[in-house]
Amino acid sequence: MLRMITVALMLTGCTGGTLEVVVDDPTTGVTGTQPTNPTQTTNPTTTTTQADGLLANVRARRHDSLASIIYVGWEQSASADAYVEWRLTDEDWRATPTASRGAGAHEQIVLGAPYEENITWRLVIETADGWTTSEERQISAEPLPEGLPAVSLLNSEPTLWDPTGNYLLASVNQQEGGWTQGNYWKVIVDRQGRVVWASLTTDYRWTLYMRVSQDGSDLLYDAATWWAWFDNGAGSTVTRMKIDGTEAETYNTPGLHHGFVDMPDRSVVWGRDQGPDELLERVTPDGARETIWSCRDFHASIDEDDATCWSNALSWNASSDTFVFSSPNTDTVVEVDHQTGETLRHWGSLNDSYAFDPPNSKFLFQHGVAYTPEGTLILSSKSLVENETLVREYVVDDETRTLRQIWAFGEGEGVYAETAGEAHRLPNGNTLHNYGSHGTVREVNQEGTVVWEITWREDSDRLIGRTIWIEDLYALAP
Repeated sequence: MLRMITVALMLTGCTGGTLEVVVDDPTTGVTGTQPTNPTQTTNPTTTTTQADGLLANVRARRHDSLASIIYVGWEQSASADAYVEWRLTDEDWRATPTASRGAGAHEQIVLGAPYEENITWRLVIETADGWTTSEERQISAEPLPEGLPAVSLLNSEPTLWDPTGNYLLASVNQQEGGWTQGNYWKVIVDRQGRVVWASLTTDYRWTLYMRVSQDGSDLLYDAATWWAWFDNGAGSTVTRMKIDGTEAETYNTPGLHHGFVDMPDRSVVWGRDQGPDELLERVTPDGARETIWSCRDFHASIDEDDATCWSNALSWNASSDTFVFSSPNTDTVVEVDHQTGETLRHWGSLNDSYAFDPPNSKFLFQHGVAYTPEGTLILSSKSLVENETLVREYVVDDETRTLRQIWAFGEGEGVYAETAGEAHRLPNGNTLHNYGSHGTVREVNQEGTVVWEITWREDSDRLIGRTIWIEDLYALAP
């Protein structure tokens, strides 16, 4: 069902003239998300098409390949502050960030209007007489990109959401099934469960570990060939890009099959399959490489030479400058010092692992392991007894060499993922739980209440990749 969106360009200035509005053919392109500028949501009080020559040649166009992105262009005769304002029918006005503009031609990117929604936009100018708006104009809706799986909103309790979580970054396999080949889509979904951005990874390469860069200004995505081309990941890459598709760097990451992390210096670290070994390897934007850690060396140090080296998750803890490396085949998690490559501690089923308190809180086939801001360890795990996927959170007690579980969620929920998954602690204390091949994402509070839930699951499993909240889409713009 199609709805209506409204957009507006706002200028702050004190010169006057005649406003000319020109709208490009709106029949191509797709609308995106909702802009997030909470300081600019008040409707102007006057509607007119007279702006005494301040604006001319006002127009709208869509991105050529990412049709959810809209651009509003105009010419102005004097310096003024400007932004674009828009809304959905029955929703408040939203706005792009304000920018000071000199006389001349300008263009403003508009992010956040969903697919399958009509958009109505207008121009708004602050003149000496107050706010002045143009007539509202419409850009018609378009369907989701062909082949993109539909997402469904199952549960929503807005008053209990984490307030910084406005848009969900994710990836999803076009093909139904669990861990299977297919076309992998990079997507962004808003709180209403609407897709506001989508991009297909080409050549059947797998994208499962999308992330926002350390400085919050870029998107990074993996294009792994290990599973697609059966080349042991020889052609795998990681790409750094802006939300409009502009690519800044592509890193060659041979052997990449699962997780990677980006570092503050713009380098990338990943688990490199070197069968029978797996390495933590780092590459800089100029291609310089170093090996940080060897799984085989670690296994030899604890008399586990026959154990399998294979990772499914990698995270970096900034406060300690350490990596957390997850190996599902041995039900083991390892913490590695970035600077020295030393194995600091390990938890799970291998020799000399920490104990679990209580014993039945042991993790099994874990995924998505990371430290929380409070210094606890959080992960997604299979249940030891029932076929359920759980979140487990532990305090790491080095004195007694124990992982002490302090929180868990998922027992009795009846949700089971055969593979993949992860858990993230959110700023307000909620937890984002990704169910991997089940195709479902939940946000849950400390009391165990599901406050938000979406799914790509239809008649069977559908694999989704890493999920993380984005607060402001405009931080990712060029």
